[in-house]
Amino acid sequence: MFGRTYEGMIIDGQIRLSEPLHLTERSRVLVTVPEDDQPPTGHVYTPRLAEPKQSKDFAMEVEQVRDARV
Repeated sequence: MFGRTYEGMIIDGQIRLSEPLHLTERSRVLVTVPEDDQPPTGHVYTPRLAEPKQSKDFAMEVEQVRDARV
């Protein structure tokens, strides 16, 4: 499938083309986002213990130090 490429930007959540383009209602379009324009995605998961009974192995004692110069 061939067609023409138009450049634009996302503004207020909508695609705004750099030049005017009149398409009929329900025209089929494809949107390609360049790799460098995509925000990085990732997931940071909260660590979980496979065996909750092991949580006592990670117990710590917190000590407050008055003069904590580094």
